[in-house]
Amino acid sequence: MEKKKKLSEKSKYDMNLRKKLEKKQFNTDLSKTDYEELNNLLNNFELSKALFIRISTNNLKKGLIKMRKCDEIRDYLKGKEIEIEYDEREDFELGNYSAQSEEDTIELEDGYLFYIVNADVTKCHIDIDKRTDPNDVDDKFIDDSFFDGYFTYNTLCKLLDLIK
Repeated sequence: MEKKKKLSEKSKYDMNLRKKLEKKQFNTDLSKTDYEELNNLLNNFELSKALFIRISTNNLKKGLIKMRKCDEIRDYLKGKEIEIEYDEREDFELGNYSAQSEEDTIELEDGYLFYIVNADVTKCHIDIDKRTDPNDVDDKFIDDSFFDGYFTYNTLCKLLDLIK
């Protein structure tokens, strides 16, 4: 039989206070490096975490937060992949224009995002190519296996809103 964890008086007080004030907690896990970088930025700008979230929320609503790096876009897309039938993959082959409605390449800070949308505008293939050397503006060193997958068209539209 499992033992129930006893809450301290302070924990009980904090939970009741949050209920009374109608507050919710917002938690996330960050890598140690990301955490330290964010903490330093917040300290340098003398921002509380709550104010930072309010500012970020307002900027996101206004479309002022943009993703421009391959890693950010990959992290956004992870877990949103869809399975498609084997024969549907032909819709996304280069040069199969009759099966496609749209394609585009978007330059990022450290690489490129290329996408193809199928003819009935329901699915897409997204490919992210990252420069292995971010300073290589001549694009000699591209990791063309960085990230790719199949997604819903709706996912692509939301992503493009965050990129453009």
